[in-house]
Amino acid sequence: MWRSRSTCQRRLPLATSSCCGSCARRDSMAPSSRSFVDDCANTSHRTKTEARRGADWAVLPPSPLGRLLVLVWFAIGLAPAAAWAEEPVRIGVVLPLSGEHAALGEAVTSGLEWATDQLSTPVEWVVRDSEGSDSVAAEAVRELCEDPTIAAIIGPVGVSEAKAAAEQAEALEMPILTLTSAEGIENIGDHVFRLRLSPESQSRALAVFAVNALQRKRLAVFYPDDDYGRACMRAFVDAANAAGADVTTIEAYDPDDSKPDTEAELLSGKKMRKLTTNTSTKKAAESSIQKRRKPSIDFDLLFIPDKAPHVVRSLAFLQLSGVPLGYGGSVQLLGTSAWASGDLGGSDGLAAGAFVSRLFDAEVSDAVLTRVQRFVDRFERRPTELEAQTHDGILLLGEALEVCKPASRGCVTQQLRSGGSVEGITGEVGLTSSGGLSRSIFIFDVDEQGGLWPAY
Repeated sequence: MWRSRSTCQRRLPLATSSCCGSCARRDSMAPSSRSFVDDCANTSHRTKTEARRGADWAVLPPSPLGRLLVLVWFAIGLAPAAAWAEEPVRIGVVLPLSGEHAALGEAVTSGLEWATDQLSTPVEWVVRDSEGSDSVAAEAVRELCEDPTIAAIIGPVGVSEAKAAAEQAEALEMPILTLTSAEGIENIGDHVFRLRLSPESQSRALAVFAVNALQRKRLAVFYPDDDYGRACMRAFVDAANAAGADVTTIEAYDPDDSKPDTEAELLSGKKMRKLTTNTSTKKAAESSIQKRRKPSIDFDLLFIPDKAPHVVRSLAFLQLSGVPLGYGGSVQLLGTSAWASGDLGGSDGLAAGAFVSRLFDAEVSDAVLTRVQRFVDRFERRPTELEAQTHDGILLLGEALEVCKPASRGCVTQQLRSGGSVEGITGEVGLTSSGGLSRSIFIFDVDEQGGLWPAY
């Protein structure tokens, strides 16, 4: 659910405690930089052997007539000046275009196609299918590195395959811009970059927002006991403590458990953990349980870093355990962008009033809305957060290519590490000195029907 507006939406900078800031507008678009080589739409129809061997492609106009005209232009030597005045820079792309994670590869492909129109430097994408495999991804990177005309590599997406690809690229001194959100992959070496915001970065920003903007000082965390949940919990607790808050309660639950009632009661203080070191201690613990059958809520904000279906389930058990939620409740809810992964309406209003981080606001400004509309016109749907982050990552690469002429690997690496930034559709984005992503988050709130609305 979106609210139309023409004014800029405020954002919470990751590195500051303020939730204010104006939205820079980018009203002019860079000229088209398409390099018409081969139709990428055919890639998904090739055999695995052909896909592994790879095929060079670039974005063609969406209509059959437009594609035909381009081919005719090249055939008779009437291509527009922009198409032949500058040789395209060849960029490798390693994505899971087949296998279990093919949908992620397709999403990144859409983001690449979307961003290509806005690059001033013509680019030729040289695509390889990682098949979602670590070894195939590493081999694809090795093959691309052997081609001296390849200036940089985009991808992969998955954590393990991105790590394998990054290690290979670093060994061969090839700049690689990974599309994983795993924090720390950029530490593999000087040639490795990360184009997506990590869960830890979101959690740190939310902790600062909770303490400084919402003025909450007694916080709790209810998190799924998986890699994502643990990473978010640790980052949130550390940032909250650093900001001067007291994290009074931390409780984990099994994300696959359909009935986290015990964990909810432990969080609310309705139950205590039993101590079994000796008989006397055990009796004391049982006595404490008797005294705390009523909830003992010692926090005023609850952070739940999980996806929407799990959040809805958890809220029901938390309410049964005595945690006051929803409008009028004394406990403020806070969540990551994973809350936007499904319908929050099933919470029966328990999620109402929660603040949730988002990585992308399609209507933050007229300039962004115009660019989003181009995506909608092309793909007949709104872009996902992965496609939006891919789009802005390609703009960062485009800035480096504008400086590096010719585009050598060393120059591209140096420019990416120079600390520059661009105003993308997800806000102002840049790369840190270590190669990680630096950008803002958006804060949305949840209404009684589970809809998300821009808040800060």
